[in-house]
Amino acid sequence: MMRGVARAMAQLLPPSAKAGLARWRFGHDDSGPRFRVTRHDVDGHAAVTIDGRFTLLVTADAAEAMTYYFEQDGDSRKEMASFIHVSSEVPADAVLLDVGAHFGLFALVHLALGRRHRAVLLEPSTPLSAASVSLLQLNGFGDRGEARREGVGDTVETRSIGIDALGFASAPHDAASGIPVAFTTIDHLCTDGALRPAIVKIDVEGFESEVLDGARETLRRVRPIVCLELHLDVLEQRGRPLPTLLAGLESAGYTFETTDGSRVTAAQLCRSLKAIARIVARPTGAAA
Repeated sequence: MMRGVARAMAQLLPPSAKAGLARWRFGHDDSGPRFRVTRHDVDGHAAVTIDGRFTLLVTADAAEAMTYYFEQDGDSRKEMASFIHVSSEVPADAVLLDVGAHFGLFALVHLALGRRHRAVLLEPSTPLSAASVSLLQLNGFGDRGEARREGVGDTVETRSIGIDALGFASAPHDAASGIPVAFTTIDHLCTDGALRPAIVKIDVEGFESEVLDGARETLRRVRPIVCLELHLDVLEQRGRPLPTLLAGLESAGYTFETTDGSRVTAAQLCRSLKAIARIVARPTGAAA
């Protein structure tokens, strides 16, 4: 209710104020940490070095994503800095489960930060999944990174999806235009114990509730750190209450922090008027 009222009131603002508010709500401001980004050419590909710490070879499309996350967008820079911190603190052989992998940028960073790090990338979009495979191979990570064209939710099934102009998975225009894609759950992936992720990164454009509902056993037993992008407006519009989502994490023994490392409560997150909130959910106690 509060978010809907705030959105309605925002429409009464003059255009300049409305634009500034939109930048704040979506994180498109100039705040956040600064990375030292250098570029050079390697065999026709852009080699991007971050803080002198690691270098990634990228295609043109992936180079745009790197610019966005490391240079342009304030909240995305905060998110990436937080992820680098998390990836650097986990064990040397830590596995990342990258849910909603897009090009696989977070997985590439994780693999670059540790010679024994591993990653499983899950992305339902055919073009984005294919791009992540190419980037893993381009960077020599094919033996430690596995990209799967799969969606993740609360059930194991085949669903029909569409692909939008940016390559993202979306609802199909009609039954005939949909592409069948396998969907799984995190619990199904981790049931036999072969996959024990130290980090689960979730960016699924407002379908976070379903992914977490399908991960309850893994959260209780494996205790991964969860890097979570919450699409607050979309969750509200879909009738997926944020308090219920956060209560589920709390009941599994998780606490929350912002991407700058500050503790934040569920109540504070529920009062946020931002469109997107990026948080880290950390487990308390050991695995069951």
